[in-house]
Parts: sequence; structure tokens; C-alpha cells
Amino acid sequence: IGVGLRSLVESYGGFFVVDSAVGRPSGLASTVMGDRLLLRLRLGTESHPASRGYVSMGVEISWRNRARALIHCVSPCECKDVHTNVFSDRPRTITSHTPPQLAQLDQGACTVEVRVLNASSGRVLITAATLATPLYSRSDK
Repeated sequence: IGVGLRSLVESYGGFFVVDSAVGRPSGLASTVMGDRLLLRLRLGTESHPASRGYVSMGVEISWRNRARALIHCVSPCECKDVHTNVFSDRPRTITSHTPPQLAQLDQGACTVEVRVLNASSGRVLITAATLATPLYSRSDK
């Protein structure tokens, strides 16, 4: 995996690094129910930290995977939980992004947990993690 994703890891919690293979992406993977990956995302600068941002994860979706994961923000950062099913009923492997969730940040940062809910076959693979600045309207100022 790239240095970027690896530099975000606070705790692997059973997840492991996977290099890309023919037709499959690289990332951080787990095949065991209960494994927990913690990623620390930052937005803004030290002197001007962001107060909120949109959290999204890139995940592998594949016919090989029969697994589900929960993605959520760890307190004091807050965002809606996202449940993701990484199975595809088509014979393909793609990277998809979870729907962006608005997060209330803690001094410009948010720790996000990815927890494997079940993994009867295949894996949960995280390929990317993003924290993006929301677009502001006049009413936000």
C-alpha cells in the first residue's frame, strides 16, 4: 500500500497489509470477525484546524468476499455509522467509496474505526480513507 494510507494507521487490530495482485487492489485487509482498524484523519492546519469534514472509505467489492464491516467515528469525533457489505453478485472486483458522512471533528482530526462484523469468506479490504472539506453556503458563515 502507499505511504499515505499506512501513515493514517493508529492500530491495525488484526488488519494486515495486502499488496496489489492481478485484478485486485492493495490496502489493509481482514478476514476475521471482530478485527478493528483505527485510522487517524486530519483536516486543516495546526493553527487553523477544521471543525467538520466528510469521512469516506474506499473498499474492495468482489464476488470473492462474503463479509460486512461497520465504519464509524470514535469519540470525541462524531459521524453517522456506515454498514458496508463487500460482496458483489457479479463476477468482478471493484473499489467503491462509502457514502460521505459529515463528521464533527476534534481539533481538526477524527479517528475512524473499521470493525469486521462478519467474514464467512473473502476479506474486508480498505483501499483509501478520505476526510474532505465541506462546501459552505452563505448561511454557514
